[in-house]
Amino acid sequence: MRILLLLALLLISHSSFAQQNCPSRSEWYKDYKRFMPLSPQENLTVRVNIIVPQRADGTGNFQENDKEIDFVWKKMFEQVNKLWSNIKNPGVESCYAGDLFIPDTYIRFVHNATIYYQDDRFWDADNGSGCPRESNWWLNEIEEEIKKDPRYENAINVYLPTSAEEYEKLISRSSETEPKSTPPCSEMPTQKNLDRSSRINLAGTYNKFWWMKNVVVSSPDYNKNSYDWDPTIRQWFYSTAGHTLAHELGHSLGLGHGNEHHKRNKCEFSLMHQGHNKPHNYLPPTEIGKIHRAIRLTNVRNFLQEDVYSTAPLVISEDAVIDISHKSYEDIIVEAGVTLRVTCELIMPDQGKVIVKKGGTLILDGGIIRGRTADREWTGLDIAPRRGCFLKKKSKRVGGTFLIENGGQVLGCQVPQS
Repeated sequence: MRILLLLALLLISHSSFAQQNCPSRSEWYKDYKRFMPLSPQENLTVRVNIIVPQRADGTGNFQENDKEIDFVWKKMFEQVNKLWSNIKNPGVESCYAGDLFIPDTYIRFVHNATIYYQDDRFWDADNGSGCPRESNWWLNEIEEEIKKDPRYENAINVYLPTSAEEYEKLISRSSETEPKSTPPCSEMPTQKNLDRSSRINLAGTYNKFWWMKNVVVSSPDYNKNSYDWDPTIRQWFYSTAGHTLAHELGHSLGLGHGNEHHKRNKCEFSLMHQGHNKPHNYLPPTEIGKIHRAIRLTNVRNFLQEDVYSTAPLVISEDAVIDISHKSYEDIIVEAGVTLRVTCELIMPDQGKVIVKKGGTLILDGGIIRGRTADREWTGLDIAPRRGCFLKKKSKRVGGTFLIENGGQVLGCQVPQS
């Protein structure tokens, strides 16, 4: 009997770890205010790769092992994280009419890897559309190769192709005119395809870098005060690039240019304002809630560092249904008199707990609760006042109630011996 139970657990642990795609019908998830981080909490860190397509001979874009470029990437990401961590309250109704203010998104970004790729067609941004969300985007082939390459972790991939036409004008014909580039474009997150990648196109970044370093620095038309490249003009470049990337990452995590509080570009302080010379240092609290919902329910959750565990719990204070694949980074507390029904997949941090208080109810209605890793037992179900993780058809105690219906599972739980 014990051998059969152990075998059953092993089969469950290794066969059910594919991400489930359940169509959500729950009103509970539509209210993104539930996901606003109203108290200080641990940061959630998102990995970002930079993809540099070069010409077949390795020229025409940023170069590998260039200390100055490594410094630029470092400062660019510092700028991004400064904007995402240091939210300022503009105090104007054109941005947000309420009193609630959240001073930090609690989201950070890390430069995970820089990937260089030599191919004339992929190097030239004039060969394809500007938006990676289009099915025929010309860089899809690179994306597929990166996804299959075991050297690179899942991350938001930021592509820096170069316009060949503008490159030739600038470098071969010595034009001093600021090079043109297609507007940046990003993919919004998806709940339907949890294994999908996420991409940003920042075409023309290298042309802008070369122009600022070689033209602006010596041109009185652009540099009236005769600033040097290092540090002033170089700082102009990575600061501007950081603002652009910070904005585009907002799209990657589900934000648009407008929202319920202000229309497109009507809040000049917003991170999502399209103006190049705007502060980009504010988000309404509900927009921060949208980010935290996306990072739990959509494909972008696959790009987070896996050791994330927040000590600020998600409290279920009214009846709720988890009917979509939900990745939690914190404990979940089911309050007294409240029922949480799980009909899809609830993924918990390995050290996290689902705590059902006395008088609360947890029902696994065909749903699954599991940890993140198959090689680690998850024993985080806590039914007050007794603690433990049990696989019984019905388990009613003095405290909370735990029911399993329609084949629900708690993966990794200890099965009581009979």
